[in-house]
Amino acid sequence: QNSDGSYLQEMHCLDDGCYILTTGDDTFNSEPSFSISGVFGGIITGGELYGPVYFSTGGNNCIEGCDISCACNYDDTANITVVEDCIFDDCAGCTYDTASNYDSAAGNDDGSCEFDLSNPCPADLNEDGSVTTADLLQFLGAFGTVCE
Repeated sequence: QNSDGSYLQEMHCLDDGCYILTTGDDTFNSEPSFSISGVFGGIITGGELYGPVYFSTGGNNCIEGCDISCACNYDDTANITVVEDCIFDDCAGCTYDTASNYDSAAGNDDGSCEFDLSNPCPADLNEDGSVTTADLLQFLGAFGTVCE
């Protein structure tokens, strides 16, 4: 409701999905309010003091969770970020699969990776136990590339 007592109505067609509605108004004497129909669960109503409202169309597809990829409990299905639910400790470890202490359960790298740099046969590039033409072809295939 506007400050002069009138109402404003807007219609929008939304694709199926999860949406966030944030309201605000310049009214002086009353709290702005809203009503949304046609969403999962029927009708949603609320007001400015309630904060953002999450609603879905086409099904219950608003999923709260930790969608920060470096968190231990990262949830790739979450589309509403709840930072308080994210865990960043207790899952640190070595995340490089070529390291000798690789930890597949580690959610973020803690710098503890250890690499075995000793190679008894450094010319055996494909690590098949002998130096052959296949190693030379592997070398020539990489020749001229810039190492990072």
